[in-house]
Amino acid sequence: MIRNLVFTSLVLTLTPSSFAADIPAIATEKPGGNYQTLWLTLLGEAWPEASDDVRVFVGLRDGKGSTAWICNAAMGKTRIWIDENTVSCDGKKVSGSLKGVFGNCPQDTFSFQFDGGLNDSGFAGTYSGTVDEAKTTGTWTGTLADEAVLAKANAIAAGQDWPRYHGATGGMQGPAGGAKLIDDLEKATPIWKSEEHLPCGGGNAPDRRYGPRALIASRLAGGTSTPVVKGGVVYQYYYVPAGKGEPVPEWDTTTWDKGWNNPDVIKRLGGGGPFPQIGLDFNAPSATEIVVAMDAATGKTLWKTVAPWRGWNIQTHKWRGINAAPLVHDGVVYHIGYAGFVMALDARTGKLLWDYEALHRPQTSTGGFYGADGKAGVPIASPLFAGGGVVFCNKGAHWTDPKKPGGLVSLDPKTGAQRWFRERLVGQTQLWQHGGKDYVVVCYTGWPRKQEDGEPIGGECLDAETGETVFALPGQALAGRGFMPLIDGDYMVTEKIEGEGFRWQRVGLNGWKLSPQGAKLAWSTSNLLDGDQYAACIAQCHVYMTSTRGVHVFELTTGKQTAHLPQGDGHRTNLPFAAGDRLFIQPEGRHGSQGFKMFDLTDPAQPEPLGAADKQREVKDGVVQFDNETLWRPPHPFTTAYAVHPLGYPVVDGRLFIRGNGGVYCYDLRSK
Repeated sequence: MIRNLVFTSLVLTLTPSSFAADIPAIATEKPGGNYQTLWLTLLGEAWPEASDDVRVFVGLRDGKGSTAWICNAAMGKTRIWIDENTVSCDGKKVSGSLKGVFGNCPQDTFSFQFDGGLNDSGFAGTYSGTVDEAKTTGTWTGTLADEAVLAKANAIAAGQDWPRYHGATGGMQGPAGGAKLIDDLEKATPIWKSEEHLPCGGGNAPDRRYGPRALIASRLAGGTSTPVVKGGVVYQYYYVPAGKGEPVPEWDTTTWDKGWNNPDVIKRLGGGGPFPQIGLDFNAPSATEIVVAMDAATGKTLWKTVAPWRGWNIQTHKWRGINAAPLVHDGVVYHIGYAGFVMALDARTGKLLWDYEALHRPQTSTGGFYGADGKAGVPIASPLFAGGGVVFCNKGAHWTDPKKPGGLVSLDPKTGAQRWFRERLVGQTQLWQHGGKDYVVVCYTGWPRKQEDGEPIGGECLDAETGETVFALPGQALAGRGFMPLIDGDYMVTEKIEGEGFRWQRVGLNGWKLSPQGAKLAWSTSNLLDGDQYAACIAQCHVYMTSTRGVHVFELTTGKQTAHLPQGDGHRTNLPFAAGDRLFIQPEGRHGSQGFKMFDLTDPAQPEPLGAADKQREVKDGVVQFDNETLWRPPHPFTTAYAVHPLGYPVVDGRLFIRGNGGVYCYDLRSK
């Protein structure tokens, strides 16, 4: 439960960036200079835990390091923070160092010094350094690429987009594309780490329970919004603390004296006194909302728009709310943050076009929420463009009057003016298009509501142009998880539940045939689930449901089960998603660990496991035992969401974009 939520009543004119005088205006930053990427392969035992040669990625602005990534399969579970990057390259000479911390202890430090440059055979040189006080030396080889070279090799083809959380179709499916994909995720090629640094997500966020150790291991959280891709650009939302925080009572000087209060720890946490600055930021009263645009071919920052004091400083591992991702439509980025703040940005420049919150009040909250269940906040995975308007939803107070409840609103895409508003209508939303007309489907979360005649309803279908209800959804058309409902054509997939009131449980899936006359139950699975350990996606006219009992495959129109694969288990907050002839699964997305399975969908009714996913699994009482050996572990520091709403992973034109700890990471899945 979100605690100590306070709104101040500042009544101002609704104009872009018209906050109170003491709240900074919304501003857009555009980095200048030439961008290049430098890849170094460190030969020998550069890192004790590394399984093979360590690769180092450095992004360069005008020849100076602006981002870096120590890339090795052993690094995912090892949280690596690069606190100092002085690497430089003038096109002929490479020099400088990387320094930082890894693991959970501030004493676990590393440093690498690089020297070398261009010779007859390419870039090469030497390195020296320390990893946890162990000295390491060796040689390196490298490649330097400018934007023209990277664009030729990595540009995203026109029309290959994933413009909102659910993808373009509403079923967690990417575009088919023309690229032939690899047959084993171990062959995935790292391309870049984003120039923009990103905080961790909820799966490994710090929490009041864990004390300052968590701040060293994960640093501060910045939400778990999914990156979206449109027109060769990646758009990412996150937040950072704003305002002056007070020391956390549980982390008093006595706590620091017990192994933490030493100059090295204080310095490494960024403070200069008995309580470090990062601890004060953890408890800051508000957050600054940030939307950043990255070039999909290089990872360089194109622009970022910063909205101070418009969000909540949610610092907890236990966030059980929705993690809204932007919507990109017709050259505009539509953003809604955790506190409900809405803004429209020019997709090319980042310029603020309009915002929607007439009170323009600073959003305040208690930093370091524990066990936040998302009862306040935003219950939509992404805004929708429907019926000529942009549709948003807010659970808390109304945007323009804090004394009124929230609900569903449609705004004019050019001005932000309200087109229609449905008070108290909140839930998971999806776009349904039928007969040339747009509809907004709203599925309630949790349990059905009862009409005056006592008949339960699970949501409503609205005319997207007017906001009027076209029909009510049956009581079994619910969406308790952040990725539901799924819609493909005239078919919708929702949860199947048993029980009443608070005594209910998820047991399977329901398939619905939609028409302007209503939603008709087309099929219903048997009871296949164990609590919330399930997810689903739609691809090639089939539904792929992942759970602790494996992958179950159903025909979308009939619900006929065509396959059951124990290799494709899904555990807490897992997520399946598809692109082209591939199905992907992230089996465990709740506790900060990223790993993936891949399946061939040449025959969509009978997926075939590829690579490590094909290894034999142990099954006990029908439940597949989780096994890391069947996963591809990408070579970057991990992060995930926590519960209810998993992090998404766009696959576009053969490229996989992963929100990890410290940035967005891009991998090439195209077969060479």
